[in-house]
Amino acid sequence: MQVNIHQDRMLVISDLHMGCPLFKQVHTLEKFFEFVKQNQFNLCINGDGIDLSQSSLMQMSRDVPIIFQQIAQVRSLGLKVYYVVGNHDIILEHFLQDWGLFELMPFMNLTTKGKRIRIEHGHLYDSRYVASPTAFKWLEIMGGTLLRFTPSFYHLYKWFEKQFYGTDIVGTGGLRGEDPAYMRAVSELLQRGFDAVIFGHTHRPGVVKLEQGKVYINPGSWIHNTYFVQIQNGQVELREFKVSKVSGVSSALVYNL
Repeated sequence: MQVNIHQDRMLVISDLHMGCPLFKQVHTLEKFFEFVKQNQFNLCINGDGIDLSQSSLMQMSRDVPIIFQQIAQVRSLGLKVYYVVGNHDIILEHFLQDWGLFELMPFMNLTTKGKRIRIEHGHLYDSRYVASPTAFKWLEIMGGTLLRFTPSFYHLYKWFEKQFYGTDIVGTGGLRGEDPAYMRAVSELLQRGFDAVIFGHTHRPGVVKLEQGKVYINPGSWIHNTYFVQIQNGQVELREFKVSKVSGVSSALVYNL
């Protein structure tokens, strides 16, 4: 399994959770794939692309074929689509490999124009997951059952969380509300020679600026927002994907390294 990748044009998205009742971005995601194709980017889906543990079979049957068709079109252009496995799609690992649409990996060490970037879903740094993966999985399944009946409770929870933690997208010392174990993991990875670390899993988008120009970025989840990381010729940017009737598709710069 290849984990050391050399690419100068890469987009990274995380935590799509296709199939989950909360995922409402299928048409925006279709447009995003048009953006990928038009601009000739390779793509990394950084875990939890498909949410089997919290899925609605009806929604999965609607959303997944549409996006897989887009992925096939990206591949037909000679572009690569990489899939870093997350905790919600571990059970699908062999199926993802057999479908032949993805370069499957547990993490990615990306080299681009002299910079080294670690891309990893990040669930292995979640102290709750590490303490009891089985209990965590059952909580996911029970949460999925609840979401199918009362998705409004989740949005209410996220609203209260936002009031408590705030909405700063760029900061220092860590992302608000994120397990401190993530910054410890970031520090260890940077000490191993990486210039940037990209995690997903926590659904908390943001950028943490560190010493010597190094950075930790989390693009969050497409359940809540449409952020992605753009890596081009050594530049690492957090961007927001936008669709409008006037300008079509575009991306707005949030942070540039």
